[in-house]
Amino acid sequence: LEAGLLPIARAATEKMPEFGPQDTSQIAWAFASAAILDRAFFEAVGTAAERHREQFAAQGLANVLWALNKVKWHSPDLFHSLAEEAARPGRFHQFSEQGLGLIASSLSASNIYHAKCFEALVRTLETNRRQMPGRNVVEITAAVVQMALRRPGKLLDEDPDNSRKKQADRALDVLSEVVRDRLKEFSLNDKAQCFVALVNGERLDPKTIARFAGEHDLLRNLHLAPEKRKYLEQLLEDARVPLDPTGVPAPPATQPRQATAARSKWACKSCGAENWDSRWVCFGCGARR
Repeated sequence: LEAGLLPIARAATEKMPEFGPQDTSQIAWAFASAAILDRAFFEAVGTAAERHREQFAAQGLANVLWALNKVKWHSPDLFHSLAEEAARPGRFHQFSEQGLGLIASSLSASNIYHAKCFEALVRTLETNRRQMPGRNVVEITAAVVQMALRRPGKLLDEDPDNSRKKQADRALDVLSEVVRDRLKEFSLNDKAQCFVALVNGERLDPKTIARFAGEHDLLRNLHLAPEKRKYLEQLLEDARVPLDPTGVPAPPATQPRQATAARSKWACKSCGAENWDSRWVCFGCGARR
């Protein structure tokens, strides 16, 4: 697949100055999805994205951010510029829940903290907590929490008023409410991401743990930093949830099945076949009992 697409990528690189905003976002999404890591192509995408940033449709802007993050494109200035555009007044309400999730996860994975953009994300969570799909609540909250855990870097605000931590706390308030009311909506992957966000934000309590206690495979395979795993194990111990040797809640003991009474049979006088007592016609020859 890669060998067949590389010539197309090179041709698209040459034609990129002629592409409009929709063409740019679509081809960036397509090549990132196919894992075509052509440096010249994505340099051209970055240049075009900066040129079209105000003309992108909301989903197109989110798709470009996702594509650049997918191929691990290192351009903090470009990411910050696109985040600035996403957070522009009158722009943010145009994004779908999926688009907001893409923006949040892409910026977090690329270690780009844009204060206005993340503030808009948290406010949207707070406003639409009842209507927003659980998957998107989890995705946005996980991104906000991850940014709160990281140290400031290039283009990452020094955060003198601890705004990242405050945003994470507000997002975790929403997530905790959604877990309480709508956990059944979550896929296994969503539950895992949700639990990690709650552990990283240190927002677990016995009632929340009890809601996850049956997800033994999920808890066993969580990706947690050592100190966060210790935090989780201490919580489980305090909640008196029994642990198995892997450090996760042990599955409940299974009750032995009670033996059922043997079902009686009758033999057909015509063909000799055995039939369950509930049958009135032989299944072998059709003769009546």
